[in-house]
This record gives sequence, structure tokens and C-alpha cells, in this order.
Amino acid sequence: MSILLEAMGRGLDCDLREILRPFYWQGHQDNTELSQGDTCDYGGPTPSESSFLAGLEHWREGRCDQARELFSRSCGHDHHNVAARAALAAVLGEQGLTANALEQLRVLDRSDAEQPAVQLAMGYCYEKLANPTAATVHFRRASSLDETLVSARFRLGAIAIQADKMDEAIDQYTHICHAIPEDTWLRSTLANLQFRAGQYDQAVETFQTVLAMEPENWALEDERVTALVAAGNLREAIKLTRDSIEEQGPFADLHVRIANLYSMAGDDDLAVKNFHEALDIQPGYVEALAKLAVHHTAFGRWEEAAEAFGLAGAQQEKLLANYLGLGVAQASAGRASQAAGSFDQAVACEPDCTRLHVQMIKLHWKITVADEFLQRVETGEHTSGPVLPEDRLQSELQCHAEWVDRQGDRADARFHYGVLLRSLGRFEEATRQFAQAVRYHKTHLPSQLKLGVVLHEQGKDKAAANVFLRIMQPGQAQIDFHYRLGVAYTQADLLEKLTEEMQANQPEFPHKPEVQQTLAMSLETLGLLDRGAKTWRALNQAHQVAR
Repeated sequence: MSILLEAMGRGLDCDLREILRPFYWQGHQDNTELSQGDTCDYGGPTPSESSFLAGLEHWREGRCDQARELFSRSCGHDHHNVAARAALAAVLGEQGLTANALEQLRVLDRSDAEQPAVQLAMGYCYEKLANPTAATVHFRRASSLDETLVSARFRLGAIAIQADKMDEAIDQYTHICHAIPEDTWLRSTLANLQFRAGQYDQAVETFQTVLAMEPENWALEDERVTALVAAGNLREAIKLTRDSIEEQGPFADLHVRIANLYSMAGDDDLAVKNFHEALDIQPGYVEALAKLAVHHTAFGRWEEAAEAFGLAGAQQEKLLANYLGLGVAQASAGRASQAAGSFDQAVACEPDCTRLHVQMIKLHWKITVADEFLQRVETGEHTSGPVLPEDRLQSELQCHAEWVDRQGDRADARFHYGVLLRSLGRFEEATRQFAQAVRYHKTHLPSQLKLGVVLHEQGKDKAAANVFLRIMQPGQAQIDFHYRLGVAYTQADLLEKLTEEMQANQPEFPHKPEVQQTLAMSLETLGLLDRGAKTWRALNQAHQVAR
């Protein structure tokens, strides 16, 4: 996903129901206990409390209309019932009645203007109502009342980027990086913002910090362990590594090392446990994900392996993007020789991206064939067993070729096809597919990265530089569109309106399903759709088309 465009979607992964939950629901087992000390001190519930509790029960069962009526009745009985009013605002927001929800939030704000959750909720409502100025006021108030509330700063950053106020966006992401110092992708966003603001030297420094934090660049090797493994003494190697963890602390790469040793020794449980401990310490650690995928494959867990390979590939793309970002920033700062070195590092990262992606595609094919066999067994169809083609990669390539022939305007189809072509050394054909993918979806980061790298490999440095610059500098129209899409995604009527606008204004996508597919890819760019799940669905579609 494009680094700056992804920022448009950050902070939108929660809704009023979640934000306001502390006011109305403590989450006890009976799901009915009031918060805020709002119980009756003379024994039985008041009419307001009775309506509120009944509303909670309806809401829990998904009956929003009945819940809304009961919460409204509760507020009518007692204007000061904070829990009922917060619940009413939340259920109104859930039903897409944003202006009505905001009315209830204003009442809460008048009674207590020091509640950061209320300020945050009001900011979200104003954003949905296309009033970013008012939203900014409430997001600022929320972040001043609670400095740990990064979701408010995410939205302030998105609004600032959309308004081309880079200094404000940089300030917000500086605070966010202080609050979440271990997240390298957030620092990458800060570096991109600094680049967009013309602060090239600062951008170079931030990118260098990001790359220094990447665990792939850590050098930690124990020659004694290596020697023990070479001698076949796994037990002693495991003991030595376990001692290192106890002495040095829980470093991610030490857990990967011992997990790998447990995997070699056939201890599935301890291997998986240590791989996950490494990922808890350092989320997105490519080596941990890739080795976990290999381990799952060895133990016949193909779906888990495919998921881990996909995640590893996505993380490797981020590493590649950071090297490219550093190179572009260095070139803009007049450091041409350093930029050339960074571009070479980026190119060196790319083969691993391709290998990881291809491994995921191969496992998908394997799972698909096995699933089809099981379906035939369940229906009583006589069969001798699942038959895997001798060359799965060639079969998958043919499958994707048919997909592109039938649905050539799908950027994801061309991207997957291009990856397969590249893995087989058919570089010119792969380049054409990546170029077409970018043509149909200009902000699809995986396609942009692949296109830029292959052009650089072919000596077409000027064309490659243009691609790299577009990654760093998406146009204002793209930023505006992704900002609108992110806000609209949380409200069905706004999303439908945006779909109709695209259908009317983009003749290359005359049909609604095509528009929806384009929107889905943009939502993936925003980080609002799970990339792994979407990739899996796309590969399923490739097989359906081929059949």
C-alpha cells in the first residue's frame, strides 16, 4: 500500500460503539451492569434504568431499532442518564444516522467537556459530515485531554495531508512516533511527509533510522551454535540458545533461532511458540514469518503456511519501499552516489519478495486441488485422489494467463501474473503486466514497486525514477479521493454515493462490479481491507475463471 495514502485510513478502524463503550457497558458476563455508578440506591431500577437495560439487551442481539427506541425513552425519563445517551449516540452512528448521533454527543459535551472519548466521537461524526474544520477542533481537544489517544492524531494527520498542510502532518506523526516508537512503518510515513515538505535531509535521516531498526539488518550470530548444528548436536545447540535468551533477554532473533532449532528437532509446539514470541517482540519480522511458513509446510499446515508466506512477502515489500524512499530522498538532497547504493539495496530485496509470493501461490494451488478432491469425495464421485500437476508453477501460470485474458482490467490479476512470469525469468512480459497493473490502478504499491525495480534492472533509470517518485509523491487528486473513501467506508450511504460518482466519471469502468473492485483495491491501500484475505479471494477467482 502507498505509504502516504495509507495514512488517509489510519484511525478509522474503530466506531462510536467502541469509542463510547466505557460509558454504557462494562462488559460483565451478564452484559447488563451499568457503568458510571448509575445504579439505583433504593433497590429497584428507575424507569430510565429499566429502558436502558432493555435497550442493551436488544442491541446485544442485533435489534438496533428497538434498542434505539429504548435508549431514547431512557433519556426522556432522565435527561442526565449519561450511559443511555452514549448508547443512543452509538446505535445512531451504527445505523448511519451521523447527524442524529452528533446531536446526542453535543448533549454529552455540554454536560462534561473533559471527556476525550466524547471529543473523539464528535471528531469522527464531523468528518463523516464533510466538516474537517470542526472535526479538527474535537480531535485536538481529544488529544490534549489524553496524550495517549493516537487515533485522534491519526485523523489530524490525515486531515492535514488532505489539506496539504505538511508541517501540521509532520508534527502529528512526530508525536505518534514518540508514542509508538517500535512501529517502523509509522516512521516511514513521517519520512515520506518530510520528503513531501521538501525536508530532504530530515527524510534521509528518518529513513536511515527505519532501516537500522529493521531486524533483517541486525547482525547476531553465534558460531558455537552454528558449529553444534553442523555436528548434528541439536540438543546442545538448543540448550546454548536457551541460555542466551535467559542471559541477554527476549530478543526476537534469538527466539527465531531457537524456534528453527526446535523445528529441525521435530518439536512442533515449541517451534511455533518461539516463532510467535519473536513476532510478538518484533511484529512483521520477515525471517520469523518466512521460517514459520516453512515450518508449517513441513508439518502439512498449508493454509497457515500460505498466510505466513503472504505476510512475509508484504513485509519484504515494505523493506524494499523504505530503501527506495531513502534513495529518492538522497537523490533529492543531492547525494547521487548514496542514492545509487540505496536503489541497489532495494533491487537486492526484490527477489525475496517474488519468491515469498510465488510460494504462497503454489500453496494456494495445492490447497485448491485438495479441496476439490474432498468435495468430490463428499458428493460420492469416484476419484483416485487429488492429482497435482508435475509443474505446479506452469499450471498456475496458465491459470493466471486465462484470468488476465478474461478480466484484463484487474490490476491484481496482472500483478499476480507478472510475479509468476518474473519468477520464471520472463522479464519483458512481467514488465508489461506490471505496467498494465499500474495503468488500471495507479496507486497499487506492489505493482509500482515491481515496475520500478524491473525498469531499473533493464537500465531504464529515468522511467524507474519516475515510478519511484510517484510512489513518494501521490497526486493531490489521489490523496483527496482516498481521504473521501476512508471516511465513506464507515458509512454505507456515503460509499454507495462514491461508487455512483466513479461509475459516472470513469468510462473505463462502466459496470458497478468493476468500480467496486477498484474501490476494494483502494481500501486495501488504505489498510481498511485485509490484504492477505483479499489476495486469497483473488487467487480463488483466478481458479474459478480458469475452470
